[in-house]
Amino acid sequence: MKIIQIQKHNLPQYSTIIPDSLLRYPNEIFVCAQDDIPYGAIVLENLNKHLGITWLWVAPEKKGQKIGSALLAKAYKFAKENQYTAITIAY
Repeated sequence: MKIIQIQKHNLPQYSTIIPDSLLRYPNEIFVCAQDDIPYGAIVLENLNKHLGITWLWVAPEKKGQKIGSALLAKAYKFAKENQYTAITIAY
């Protein structure tokens, strides 16, 4: 499995698994997929100096396989690389 950052060019391929209300800027979206089949996703909202996790999803048949953990690790790495000061749960 690989984690893919969603951008304009690949958004149509994965947009069906993400709620429409979250498909907007300034959200950052990452999908965990294998053979172009999505098995998990995380949506991060840009809140100035920090990121808010607004949505985390793992396919029921893939639960317990560390996909959620991998997506959270990717969020942490993205925050660190882009000099965000914190990650929060934005519900």
